[in-house]
Amino acid sequence: MEVILLEKIRNLGNTGEIVNVKDGYGRNFLLKTGKALRADKKNIEFVKRKKDEINKKNIEQKKYANKIFEKIKGKNLTFKKETKENGDLFASIKPKEISKYFIENLRETIHPSQMDLKKEINKIFEKIRGKNLTFKKETKENGDLFASIKPKEISKYFIENLRETIHPSQMDLKKEINKIGKFSLSVNLHPEVVAQLHVLVEKKEAK
Repeated sequence: MEVILLEKIRNLGNTGEIVNVKDGYGRNFLLKTGKALRADKKNIEFVKRKKDEINKKNIEQKKYANKIFEKIKGKNLTFKKETKENGDLFASIKPKEISKYFIENLRETIHPSQMDLKKEINKIFEKIRGKNLTFKKETKENGDLFASIKPKEISKYFIENLRETIHPSQMDLKKEINKIGKFSLSVNLHPEVVAQLHVLVEKKEAK
């Protein structure tokens, strides 16, 4: 899909540029977070008129971001946690808890969505990439399913079989899963990290 950027995005483009991105990345990140608009005639004209204003706003945001950067760069955030015998935590430290740490200890508000836990993301990526997610379903005589498999059901599969939480909005299905066969699935873990998987639908034999 084509979008027009409302701010500079690393490895993608500058404010006002029209770029081509994957549908999932465009819908679930760029449009959803207000970083871009669909590149239709109306929006292109709007950004042209407002470009100076948008650039000014981005410069102000960058100044504020640099101020916080100077305050927090190189900091070690220390968490004391109970652990299992092997050193693993009973529950992983999430962005929400780190956000609370910033407020309480550094007097700065860093929203969970601003944190790039790349190591954790890559760990999930390595765990799920290339996986075949197998669903056994009752079908009609022609092989069609009685009900198509939706992202919500795939999300439940990730939790039950891979112990990972993947939200339906992170999934990009190339086409509807409505019959026996193999289907491509993209999972958007991060703007720069997309895992490619397959959903296998097999016929569930009657008992």
